[in-house]
Amino acid sequence: MQPLLILLAALLPPVSVAEEIIGGHVAEPHSRPYMAFVQFYHDVKKKKCGGFLVQEDFVLTAAHCLGCSMYVTLGAHDIKLQEETQQKIPVKEAVPHPKFKSGTHANDIMILQLTTKAQLTPAVGLIPLPGESDHVRDGQVCSVAGWGGISKDENTSKLHEVDVILQEDFQCGLHFENYDNSSELCAGDQEKMIRYFKLYTGKPSPEDAATPNPVSCSPAPCECSGSMKVILGAHDFKLQENTQQKISVKEAIPHPKYNNRTYIYDVMLLQLKTKAQLTPAVGLLPVPGEGDHVRPGQVCSVAGWGRISEDEQTSKLHEVDLIVQEDLQCKRYVKKYDKALQLCAGDREKKICSFKVRYAVRLA
Repeated sequence: MQPLLILLAALLPPVSVAEEIIGGHVAEPHSRPYMAFVQFYHDVKKKKCGGFLVQEDFVLTAAHCLGCSMYVTLGAHDIKLQEETQQKIPVKEAVPHPKFKSGTHANDIMILQLTTKAQLTPAVGLIPLPGESDHVRDGQVCSVAGWGGISKDENTSKLHEVDVILQEDFQCGLHFENYDNSSELCAGDQEKMIRYFKLYTGKPSPEDAATPNPVSCSPAPCECSGSMKVILGAHDFKLQENTQQKISVKEAIPHPKYNNRTYIYDVMLLQLKTKAQLTPAVGLLPVPGEGDHVRPGQVCSVAGWGRISEDEQTSKLHEVDLIVQEDLQCKRYVKKYDKALQLCAGDREKKICSFKVRYAVRLA
């Protein structure tokens, strides 16, 4: 029996059973030239997913992999290396399935249009898609491929693959709650201890003797959903206030030196699709000049929505005045404090937290 091919549409993190390639092996370099490595930003964090090239300028991936500043790397085997075969192309437009549901991951599929066409090479190729009349049956063998978790404690940057067996519906129901055999299937191998995967994007087709006919599928979510939007003129963001203007983000530009571990250069520009209308509730904030500096002892004002205590959150805009601290004081409370790039503020007498970029500590 020829194996059935199923491609993971997300990078496989080692956080749950259904998100690992267990019992697999490193794929032959560039033996799957259609594989695509997708990178993007979500909540100012860099995320990674997988997919495959269906046309020179279109990649199929999962809808939960939607983010900003999206790039696709083709022709990759080891994603940590700058391989000569790699082609890195920005995403022009991301089109998730209109009925995608982030809670259940129903219709978890998305098309990415690239800014330029990929150059087809021995390491970069197209993958044929199945036809409407193609079906799969219980007991067929399918192949799962992707980058990421290969065990509970081990990640890999090299493309891995594993063969798994399509299971009967009753077996899938034992492993997954709310299993829907009309739009889902699952695969695994209990004897070889290959973990079970739930496939969300529909049933793939059998592979014929010459050409594989895969369909995209996805494991558990990679904590990313929705496109970026900005709400201006808001006081209580849970309400539909008349002053609010909701505008989609055209492009997100994080600082090129931003480090998501240390939060150095934690600043980003968002270009909106349309200009905001300036009103009494929506205005501009003057940006300081190069010669403007803050000094220890100065009072600064911090404003935002969200947590106001360890156990309480608010949807209304809150503000607090803080005192800019001496560098010596900042070094006591914040590891790896860099006075050239950072400052911290707080109030020891009032027991107000001290902040450094995105770090916060309680002053004793």
